[in-house]
Amino acid sequence: MEKQKVARLLTIILTVAEIILVIAFIIKKDYIYIVEIVIVYTSYLLFLYFEKKKGFFVENYVRGLLIITLIANNFFGEFIDLYNRFQYPDKIMHFFGTFSFSLFAYSVVRKSIEPMCKSRLLNFILITSLGTFLGTMYEIMEFLVDIVIKTVNQPTLVDTNLDMILDVLGAAAAGVFILYKNSFKGKNVLRHV
Repeated sequence: MEKQKVARLLTIILTVAEIILVIAFIIKKDYIYIVEIVIVYTSYLLFLYFEKKKGFFVENYVRGLLIITLIANNFFGEFIDLYNRFQYPDKIMHFFGTFSFSLFAYSVVRKSIEPMCKSRLLNFILITSLGTFLGTMYEIMEFLVDIVIKTVNQPTLVDTNLDMILDVLGAAAAGVFILYKNSFKGKNVLRHV
């Protein structure tokens, strides 16, 4: 399938999933999550606009990982409420989410800035730094939401610190993934994804 068609299909999947989740949250009367979905979906649309306007294309496997992260967070973490019922789904999402967002941020930066550095070590550091920054910003956002709306996204300092450790590990895993993926460049690995 042509990469533009795959990208459209992924966007349709995200759109349908988010519409279903908005309806589900309305039925559940959990309105705060609707605001989050609207913000996240609007941000995704802004990314699509930016991507088209700047004339670059984020790889579909990165786009797919990002969409899986967004849907999993909203459905499993918030709608089914796994984050509050069990400890591990939140930790898994911090690792996987930071992995996905690190690859996404790196892809956008790499496509936006030419020429990019050819140093594998500097690219690893860039990916890890982007992911760590995004994870830190997410923790700050959770803190602010807890203060303003009186939620409990950060119940303890241990929880916050574990989240940040897993954010760093997810970012580093994304860096290792790109190093590994790039070592197979030209060998048809992930070429059509």
